[in-house]
Amino acid sequence: MRCKVPVSRARITRSRLEAEAMNPAVVILSVLFFTSGIMCAAMIMAWIHFGRDRHAATWACAFGLGALQWIVNAVGVMAMPGQVAPIILASAIVIVTSSLVAIGARQRSGLPAAWGKFALSGGIAILVIVVIYTRLDHMGLRAGFTNLYAAAMMPLAVAAVIPRDRKANAPEIAFATMITIFAIYQLMLGLVGLSIGRLPNPAGLEHYRTVLGIGLPAAYVGSGVAVLFLLAGDLSENLRALVTRDPLTGSLNRRGLEQAATTAMATARRHGQPLAVVVGDIDRFKAINDRMGHAAGDRALVAFADHVHAGVREEDLFGRLGGDEFCLVLMDALPEQAADVIERTRREIAALEIDGPPRFSLTASFGVAGFLPSDLCFADILTRADYALYESKAAGRNRTTVSAPLSPVSGTAAR
Repeated sequence: MRCKVPVSRARITRSRLEAEAMNPAVVILSVLFFTSGIMCAAMIMAWIHFGRDRHAATWACAFGLGALQWIVNAVGVMAMPGQVAPIILASAIVIVTSSLVAIGARQRSGLPAAWGKFALSGGIAILVIVVIYTRLDHMGLRAGFTNLYAAAMMPLAVAAVIPRDRKANAPEIAFATMITIFAIYQLMLGLVGLSIGRLPNPAGLEHYRTVLGIGLPAAYVGSGVAVLFLLAGDLSENLRALVTRDPLTGSLNRRGLEQAATTAMATARRHGQPLAVVVGDIDRFKAINDRMGHAAGDRALVAFADHVHAGVREEDLFGRLGGDEFCLVLMDALPEQAADVIERTRREIAALEIDGPPRFSLTASFGVAGFLPSDLCFADILTRADYALYESKAAGRNRTTVSAPLSPVSGTAAR
């Protein structure tokens, strides 16, 4: 009878230790892979169904490549331990994905994508990675370089997303905050990697792995959520614009103007500030439509709206009430000050020639009214401004008429 040879206890112990060492890495890579896949799928859906924005497609590519990176890392850990090929490939993917995050941020803000510059810097970085892993025997550079490059890309994304001409909204602030945290984490990880030194340092490697294992899943997931939050915020803004904006001129529509004006009136009443409303329209607009067609009428409306809007401050409100009638709400302004502002605009419009064909000129009339303590709603002051506009029409058009002025109160609308 043949006896079975027992398996060495040492071999069993070693196998268990290897399995235990591998399990945390496999779990982390699995979490990162599924996170990247979910983010990629969500951004593809956003791109398909919500306007096909280029930045959504770019970020979808970034997270799709991120999922591929985690697969390559898993293959390197489980099937090709100690070999540099999967590490080089995964590092190259990190260079590409971090560049795509910055490119997508620039696309969202309407800045040039600068594909050539990013391709050049990324190509140089990948070449450096190949040299580090094949020619240089330096553990610190291997652990730190890729993370430092990714950290350098993140501030570019933050700088592109934060607007320069308005106050950042909540999704933009959240994106900037999370990407900044991710950049700080990548910088810290890169510096910890460099501290390992040229030769393997057991204590340094353990410190690096600890920082990597604890921080990377949270930082990566947080960054992905911030990107989705930003896309959702953009969608919300687009839907709000559809409800409150005039599609032809880009100004507020009547609903949007009334909502904003009601808030402005409450602010003026609370702080004891003056407020003025200007109503204006194009003289003989129906004749322009009848003689030259609706396309010419649309060009006249756009030119009129652009010139009126350009003559006021950023904090003032401007909207289209309907047809060729528009309205301005000037904050902290007396009616006389508002009349001075709009009178300059009226003269500019009278000297304007609308591009064609056919080319034509136009004039406009305006009515101005000031906010009174007895005004209960926006319709009250709007009615007086509309009546002043009627007086301008009755007096021969191409003029500005001021309705009942406010009692003398200081204002800051003089321009």
